[in-house]
Amino acid sequence: MKEDQARLIYIPDSGKRAQLKKYIEQSRMMQFDERQRALQKVQTGGGMMQVQVPFPFAMIQPNLMLAHNHHMALKRPAFLDSVSDVKKQTLPPENAAPPLQSQNSAFRRINQTPKKSKIDLKEDDSPVEEDENGLEILDPDDEEYVPSGRGRKRPAKRGFGNHINSEEDALHCNVCDSMVYRCHKTLHVYKHLYERENICRYICSASNCGYKMYRRIDVVNHIRRQHKCEDMYTVVDTWDDNMDRIFQKAYKDYYSEERLARSDGNGAIEQEEELNNSRVTVEDSFGRRSETPLTNETSEASEKSPQIVARGIRSSSKHCSICNRDIEISVILKHVCSHMASSFGLFRYSCKSSGCSYQTPYRTSIVTHHKGSHPNERGTFIDNILKWTENKVRQISQQTFGDFDLVCERMPVSWRNHHLEESRDEEKDEGIVEENENVPLEQDNENENEQNRNGQELEVVGPTRECNICSKPISLEKSLDLINHFVIHFRDLHSVSRYSCNLCEFESVDKISVQKHGLASHGRGNCYTDNISKWDLTAVKETSGLCFGDPEFIFSKLPYDWFIPKGISDNNELTEQQA
Repeated sequence: MKEDQARLIYIPDSGKRAQLKKYIEQSRMMQFDERQRALQKVQTGGGMMQVQVPFPFAMIQPNLMLAHNHHMALKRPAFLDSVSDVKKQTLPPENAAPPLQSQNSAFRRINQTPKKSKIDLKEDDSPVEEDENGLEILDPDDEEYVPSGRGRKRPAKRGFGNHINSEEDALHCNVCDSMVYRCHKTLHVYKHLYERENICRYICSASNCGYKMYRRIDVVNHIRRQHKCEDMYTVVDTWDDNMDRIFQKAYKDYYSEERLARSDGNGAIEQEEELNNSRVTVEDSFGRRSETPLTNETSEASEKSPQIVARGIRSSSKHCSICNRDIEISVILKHVCSHMASSFGLFRYSCKSSGCSYQTPYRTSIVTHHKGSHPNERGTFIDNILKWTENKVRQISQQTFGDFDLVCERMPVSWRNHHLEESRDEEKDEGIVEENENVPLEQDNENENEQNRNGQELEVVGPTRECNICSKPISLEKSLDLINHFVIHFRDLHSVSRYSCNLCEFESVDKISVQKHGLASHGRGNCYTDNISKWDLTAVKETSGLCFGDPEFIFSKLPYDWFIPKGISDNNELTEQQA
């Protein structure tokens, strides 16, 4: 056993001994005497010893103490101050007790099984290749395995066993007439593009090789076997805009509907089971689903509104002229961030660590970068969205969706407040707006800002409630947060905005936007109407049920003006009258 392969194992309490014992019994990298000493050490109640332990064990059992001879990889006990002084334990004396045998016969002992040769037979009498480390080399064209970290590949589970590969999450492929797991739907499209049109995403970088495949792992295995030099040759990703358009078209052709796990002969989704269960399944733009009780008002509205179907809500979308694809309204801001970076070089997020110039349009990317590159630093990232000028935002909105105001309405409240104040200052300086026509902006919106003046996102504190449509946590301590979030989904579902301009057809869910429109277009900021009192009771209950799982949850948060036209003097009387 090489010195650099040795690991120091600290045997913890009895709760972990059984796990370690089972692992040692099945270990293929330990000699017979080492395995017996390790089992005896585990059984007798702890201590320290050196045995040869493969690296994947540290990934499987992270709670056990694994370390090199010169340092501890995880938490080290107080008595392990000098690990380098621990010497390799010698064999037990001749009069020592015989090694204990495992009482669990279900685990196969390697020492009782003859060593496999380089070529062995599977159950179907097919030859099995092994590499120099004794690991099985699987066929790259075999679809019956999935990678499991380093070392041996484990077979993939067959059937619809767990949640992510359940029958409800399966899609129907129109090409091969098979059911495809949702987690494999992208790879399945790649496979058909390779078989039908010989289009592959990954190729080998070696000159005069020409090997290409739709899975990256296949090209990696090709380089290892054929070229035997991973340092000289790499996997080239040929993904570009043209391939993206081909993939988007193929995806729509192969999967006629987003969910076809339960379908009739014509591919139409069966609705009886969902309606009989009196629940509606809601899916947001990221594929996350949640169930909401289906009331009478909800079922009636679902028959009238094409946006509400038995399998969920299909929110309206906008067509991006630059990407030539439809974008869900709920992710328009995230989509525009990428175009702001490519068109104007304005990245929304940047790393705050000293000496780091990393920038990205996406929040998830900056969080991943900070955890990977600066794990020991407490600093955060910077949100530069307040530096985006109104002209550039309106310009990119027109270029992408053909509407100057669409992206502005989706910008954070802090951005709208910031640029509205700048616009008001400019109007005052130019003398366009008279002093008596200016109305002070309400300061209540400052409590609902998603970001502060420094551009850093604020954490939601206190009790929260998650929205079933977009899965965003909403603070229960701030009624304005709930109302402003509710009116966005109400507008998406029923095409009714809360505020409208009295002098034109402009509408918005935000008071700041309609005031800004009035100042810019009509020279006055108070020419708007709050239409919340005109909202239909059935539509409000429907949206509240879809958002919060309770049709009457939003009633306690609505302003008093909404109850007056309905003849309700107290919020509590609403339930009694509707009953």
